[in-house]
Amino acid sequence: MIETKHKHRLKVMSDYVIGNKILDIGCYNLQNIYLKDSDGMDILKPEIKYNIFYKHDVNTDFPIKSNTYDTILAGEIIEHLNNPHHFLSECNRILKDNGRLILSTPNITNFFNIFVCYKKLKLNVIREFHDHIIELSPLSLKRLVILTGFKVIHHRGLAIPMPLISRINKLRGIFKTKNLFLSGLQVMVCDKVTT
Repeated sequence: MIETKHKHRLKVMSDYVIGNKILDIGCYNLQNIYLKDSDGMDILKPEIKYNIFYKHDVNTDFPIKSNTYDTILAGEIIEHLNNPHHFLSECNRILKDNGRLILSTPNITNFFNIFVCYKKLKLNVIREFHDHIIELSPLSLKRLVILTGFKVIHHRGLAIPMPLISRINKLRGIFKTKNLFLSGLQVMVCDKVTT
């Protein structure tokens, strides 16, 4: 069963999908249940069925012809990669003209992370993200996608649903915000720039 926080992210990402030819990257343990018909790519093969599945390490060149997909979804994967620039360049290559890339990644510069890091630095403790190679601020992510041939269509925060807190009327709006400063995750929707 998919946790509520993941369902929310998957739903938001799927709302931006265009076209019929869709690739879900990083889908091994969390298939997007809101996609009706898609292909998948991950380093491990999932039990879930895809039209086409590519068992592949996305740190290397993709085994896919150029101009193949209308939309690529990459949910919480870019922070685990050795070379995010190469990954985004490969996404650009396999997208059709006017294709769309939808990314989600933790937001290192949200209020909570800044506060926790500040408190820990005062105690001479450095915060570590156990399996993240790179953490991207909203500005860093935007620069990276632009450098790899995309234009940003939409960039929003994604608050994690918190059932107990959301019942308190005065706090409900804070925890459902799309504001990047208050959100633990960021979702970026980019279209391929055609020349």
